[in-house]
Amino acid sequence: MEKSSIRITLRIPEQLHEKLTDSANTGTRSLNSEIVKRLEESYCVELVNQPLTVEDVRRISAQVLHEKLKSLDVELLENTEDKRRP
Repeated sequence: MEKSSIRITLRIPEQLHEKLTDSANTGTRSLNSEIVKRLEESYCVELVNQPLTVEDVRRISAQVLHEKLKSLDVELLENTEDKRRP
């Protein structure tokens, strides 16, 4: 998350809260991080109909790679912990 952030109170339907919580747990993120990620992704959809610059491709590629590496780190940690268990 960015260094500068604003705290808000948000009212959402209970079912949406449950879906977001499940997604956050699956992605090993906090609920707040999941909501921010999804909001940021929604703005990426707007860019689909616009031509991408080389810098856009680099930025998007870096974001995707970062997310994939984080999930691999989690899998690696889980596998290591499984092997340590008797």
